[in-house]
Amino acid sequence: MSKLFDDKEGFNFERELLIGLGESSARKSYYPELQQRIAELEKTQASLLESEMRYRIAIEVSSDAIWDWDIHKDIWSISTAWAKKLGLVPNTTVDFDQPLVVIERLSEKWNCRIHPEDFVRREKKLQEHMEGQNKEVYVIEYRWQVPSGRWIWLLARGKVIFDTKGLPLRMIGSYSDITTRKQQEERIHHMAYHDSLTDLPNAVKLQESLKEYLIGKRDVSGALFLLNVDNFKAVNDTWGYACGDALLVGIAERLVENLAEFGMVVRVGGDEFAFFLRKIEVQSIEKWAQKILGLFSKPIYACRNQIIVSTSVGIVCLASAVSGDTVLANASTALHHAKKQGKKTWKLFEEEMQLSIIKRLRLENELQQALVLDQLVAFYQPQVHILSGVITGFEALVRWEHPSKGLMPPFDFIPLAEETGLIIPLGELIMRAACRFGNSLKKKAKTKIRVAVNISARQLMQEDFLQRVKKIMREENYSPDALEFEITESILMESLEENIEKIKELRSMGIHISLDDFGTGYSSLRYLSSLPIDILKIDKSFIQEIDNTANGAAIIGTIIQLAHQTHIQVVAEGIENKIQLEAMQKLNCDYLQGYLISRPQPSTKILDFYESRQGKFSF
Repeated sequence: MSKLFDDKEGFNFERELLIGLGESSARKSYYPELQQRIAELEKTQASLLESEMRYRIAIEVSSDAIWDWDIHKDIWSISTAWAKKLGLVPNTTVDFDQPLVVIERLSEKWNCRIHPEDFVRREKKLQEHMEGQNKEVYVIEYRWQVPSGRWIWLLARGKVIFDTKGLPLRMIGSYSDITTRKQQEERIHHMAYHDSLTDLPNAVKLQESLKEYLIGKRDVSGALFLLNVDNFKAVNDTWGYACGDALLVGIAERLVENLAEFGMVVRVGGDEFAFFLRKIEVQSIEKWAQKILGLFSKPIYACRNQIIVSTSVGIVCLASAVSGDTVLANASTALHHAKKQGKKTWKLFEEEMQLSIIKRLRLENELQQALVLDQLVAFYQPQVHILSGVITGFEALVRWEHPSKGLMPPFDFIPLAEETGLIIPLGELIMRAACRFGNSLKKKAKTKIRVAVNISARQLMQEDFLQRVKKIMREENYSPDALEFEITESILMESLEENIEKIKELRSMGIHISLDDFGTGYSSLRYLSSLPIDILKIDKSFIQEIDNTANGAAIIGTIIQLAHQTHIQVVAEGIENKIQLEAMQKLNCDYLQGYLISRPQPSTKILDFYESRQGKFSF
């Protein structure tokens, strides 16, 4: 019991309880007060026991550690379970029935368990708090090594209690195990900076690395190699997207295996990869480019297929680079020039390329305006029967009436239209013009005459291409059997099965299909019998060979013979002289097209041409 039983008159209740109250009247007068004070004491003791029990339960059920640090004596009181978890005391010396364990000189044990990368940061922040520089709650996250050797993450919170002189007296706080949260954050961070398919660093990581590199000091220039897989779409179309993904993983593995020790290998996106070298001599760029191209001389195994791939590479030297965006743009420009040269090649960025890109962007903008301002018009070139000279059809060919450059031929802008997607509205514009021309022609012609329109890969790839064609036919009131679609070999073979199904549907509508530029693409005669086509157009490059070699005529003769065996008619395009005309007649070609007959002309002039000759050309 406590000495609080002494009253102001010096009467000691504790002593009285020990010797007994007896029968003294003076003593009897203290009975009520004694009973009251005993009741108060019991209530206080019960409250303390309840508080202690709550404190014990709170510590036992809490996932956090509670700690109290006597700074001067370096004595710590810390949750018993956490003392065991953190390896601060041997299990044999701990009374686990107690909520707290007291540990002397804990700071020495503590410091050796903190991760070296976090130690200085933690010490600095703790010192600042103890010196009163930061009067808010002390909060810090750092790594801690548990007895098993594993690292966990701790979140420490605490506050210093100062004495009357303003010196740190003690510190009280808590610890939380935030390892799971940190692991989740690391996973999220990894996902933000890495490609999900290949686990390579992604474009975001590359941008940050370039930014870090460009703001730092450097004695030797770096370089960025931008790689694009040649004809990757053909892999997806042939074997499916799963196989395409497997191939990308295989490409990534080969790049990492051969390049990762020298620099950063990145998957930029799609079928593009990058290799970032922080140090490279300019004279070594070609060697590195050839090394990268040579990595794919051996096939890659994907989906039980041995797939041979090649890459095109655009390179930019970082000596004078100022931003990551510029670096990537220049690398992309160089890659664009490399791919224009053909497969499996590389190109180093030059300033002149940038000028060509600016020119290209200007032309793209002008082409968009041309679509709005009706500057794109259809010219028409006749096709005639090789023996009778009767005009049987016309091919619609687009021309650009440029306000400053004059009449521009298709090869000056069609490739750009295909790259940018403008070929779709352009193609539909020419298709409508051809239908209107055909309707005008029908009023003058004595026989049915077809008008041919070139169809691009972008158009054919559209899911609603057939619906678009039907809509144009309906709105222009044009008969499908008076329309012909010219499709090149390369376009047809790019997604053969899918394209064949579309072509079959077009033919079922009544539209005629011709295979254009035959001989410049796959040049496989064995495909002819299986292709759903009506007409085959021999490319003019073969026609020109007739003037030079006998082999040219032999090849054309074979093509014509095989086409006729499969009930396919043949058009020879690019006929410019009578020698070529007579050669085609001897080889039993069906129709002719070329400058010998007429150059492409606007609709009004070609209609006059047709009328003046009464629909027939005299050889």
